[in-house]
Amino acid sequence: MPGVRTETLTARKAWTALILIGLCQTLSMVDRQILAILAPRIQADLGIGGAQMGLLYGTVFALFFAVFSVPLGRLADGWVRTKLLALSIAGWSLMTMLAGIASNFTVLAVSRLGVGIGEASAQPAGFSMVSDLFPKARRGLATAVIAAAIALGFGLSFWLGGTVADSWDTAFSRETAPFGLRGWHAAFLVASLPGFVLAILLYRLPEPVRGAADGVPQMRDPHPFRASAELLGSILPGFAWVNFARRNAPIGMWIANIAGLAAIIAGVLLLTAWTDSLLPAAPAVLSIGSLSFSVGAQQ
Repeated sequence: MPGVRTETLTARKAWTALILIGLCQTLSMVDRQILAILAPRIQADLGIGGAQMGLLYGTVFALFFAVFSVPLGRLADGWVRTKLLALSIAGWSLMTMLAGIASNFTVLAVSRLGVGIGEASAQPAGFSMVSDLFPKARRGLATAVIAAAIALGFGLSFWLGGTVADSWDTAFSRETAPFGLRGWHAAFLVASLPGFVLAILLYRLPEPVRGAADGVPQMRDPHPFRASAELLGSILPGFAWVNFARRNAPIGMWIANIAGLAAIIAGVLLLTAWTDSLLPAAPAVLSIGSLSFSVGAQQ
C-alpha cells in the first residue's frame, strides 16, 4: 500500500503488536463500562432518571456501536488497520474526556454516542491484525490474550471508576473542587488519558502484510472508504431507500422493506404495551437470600 509502512513482523514484534491490540480492547471496555459504577453519582448530580440512564447504557451507545461496527469492519478489510485503531481509540478517548466535563444529559449522551462509534472498529481491526501476525497454530492463543484483555478491562472499569471518584470526592468538596468537577467527572478524565498514549504507539506500529501468515498475499483495496460509506448508507434508515432508488431496485424489494419496517414498529409498540402492563401498581421487592431488588412501579 503506497505510503504505508508494512512488514512481516518477527515473533517479538508480533507479540508487541498483540499486547498493544490487547490494551486497546482493555481500554475499550474501561471506557464503555465505567458508566455503570458512576451511574448513582451522575443521577444525583445531574438529576437524571432511570429511563435516561437506560438510554445512555442501551440506545445511545449500543445502537451506534452496532450500526457502525459493520462499515468500520469493512474499512478494516481495506485500509491501514494500525491507523484505524489509533484514530478510533483517540476518538473515543476524546469522547470519554467530554463526559469528564459534562454538565447535562445532552453532553453526556453525545459522549456515549461518540464512544460507541469509536469502539466499533476495535474488535474488527484487532482480530484482523491477529490473523496476519500469527500463524494458524498460534491464533487460538492470540485470541485468548485478547479475550483476557477484554475481561480485564471489564473489571478494571469498576475498580478505576470507584477508586478515582471516591478519592476525588474525599479530597474536595463541591465548593473547593477544581473547576467545580465532581468525582465522576474525574473518573472519566482519568479513564480517557491512557488512550491517547496508546493511540500514538498504535499509529507508529507497522501494518502487518495482509495474508502473509497464510502465504496468500492480498491485493490492495483501491477504495476502502468508498466501500465503507456505501455499506453504511445501505443500513441507515432512509439512506437505504436512497440506495434503492439509485440502483433502481424492483418494486418487490421496496414492498418487502417497508413491510418489514412496519412489522418492527408494530412489534416494538406491542412489546412496550405488554411489558408496561406487567409492572406492579406499587414498587415490588424481590428477595433472593440476603439480597433485595426493587422491581419498580408503573408510571
